[in-house]
Amino acid sequence: MDHYTVGKTVDHVSDDLRSRLSSKHLTLPNHDRFLDIATKFQERWSFPYVIGCFDGKHTVLQIQTVFSIVLEDIADSERRFIFIDVDTYGKQSDGGTFSASTLYHFLEDSESTLPKPASFEGSGTAMPFVILGDEVYP
Repeated sequence: MDHYTVGKTVDHVSDDLRSRLSSKHLTLPNHDRFLDIATKFQERWSFPYVIGCFDGKHTVLQIQTVFSIVLEDIADSERRFIFIDVDTYGKQSDGGTFSASTLYHFLEDSESTLPKPASFEGSGTAMPFVILGDEVYP
């Protein structure tokens, strides 16, 4: 079997697995789920108003030409994925990759789902909920 056929087969199987399993095992968080995640970050890590942690990984492959696969994700306080984006974005900076990603668009589209700022305990100052990540993520 040639490389092209193997690649296409893996691609089709991956798409099929994702479409069949993601709705059962990786549902997108709603407003209440984000609040639950924030509560668990506070209880477990003593870090208030956190609704997830970003991370990303570039994997470089060399098969006739060099290209990379990018995995970006958000995890909850128990290190479980709540969002995963895997794609190839060509030759872009990390910031450019993020701006083009499904993850970026998910966050833009989920603005109404994300919790609104709330008063910090013992103060009248409203604090925004945040997603932690390194300097690549705005």
